[in-house]
Amino acid sequence: MEIVGKCASVHRQLFDLDSTWQEGKQANPCGDGQVLLVNISSIKPDQFHDPACEIAGGAHPSIPNDSFVSYKHALAMPVSKIQKFVDSWYYHPKEPVSDDSLFERICAGIEKSEFTPFRIMKYYAANRDR
Repeated sequence: MEIVGKCASVHRQLFDLDSTWQEGKQANPCGDGQVLLVNISSIKPDQFHDPACEIAGGAHPSIPNDSFVSYKHALAMPVSKIQKFVDSWYYHPKEPVSDDSLFERICAGIEKSEFTPFRIMKYYAANRDR
């Protein structure tokens, strides 16, 4: 799963089972035509998770369980590649993250997490004010 919008080129779209993706409509790519993707995973009891951004179950229709953003799996991906994944049914879009406070917490976690790869921190810093 992943999360494009106001905050750098972080993508607001969640990918899971249904919905629609239209290239360029949901995305706010950087100058290189990329967006930043982050993984959202369910919190499992007695299993470590990155505490930088925890998300309560129900905060988004595609997040039924208490979850966290796994920044160590973040990556910058060209919008054209995302479109290919959607066209091949590898990615299945869900509705965008419309809650600004949730989106801002996800963005803040990029810098807060000790697990965010350096290349992602660098990409985010270069694009966050877009």
